[in-house]
Amino acid sequence: MPKRVFVRFESDKDRLLQGFLIRQATNPDSPFEGDDCSIKEASPEWKIRAQARTQAADTVIVLSGEYMDQAVGVASELAIAQQQEAVDCLLLNGYHERTGKNLTIAKSADKVYEQTWRNLKSLIGGGG
Repeated sequence: MPKRVFVRFESDKDRLLQGFLIRQATNPDSPFEGDDCSIKEASPEWKIRAQARTQAADTVIVLSGEYMDQAVGVASELAIAQQQEAVDCLLLNGYHERTGKNLTIAKSADKVYEQTWRNLKSLIGGGG
């Protein structure tokens, strides 16, 4: 059964990265399923909504692009996910030719992987 992913990215500038990932989820051999679960509007209850969405996921994927350092909401949602032991967090650099920016909230032991189909299958599905 495919794992459910919660995808986070800088929604104004890195939507292309998210589109690639969601399309990969439709591959017949995809080990994951997901859609755009991001919370685009600030509201008093956004933390409650973010907790509910991360708890419903097996893996939180953070797509690190050129503008990730400007994505305050993504950093907050990653911190929420990191507090939930049952949820894996995966940081992906979406641009191979450019360096994605790590979130300052990322733990020092966190590794940032290239956003490739091979990596996604291995990291989420446990095999290539």
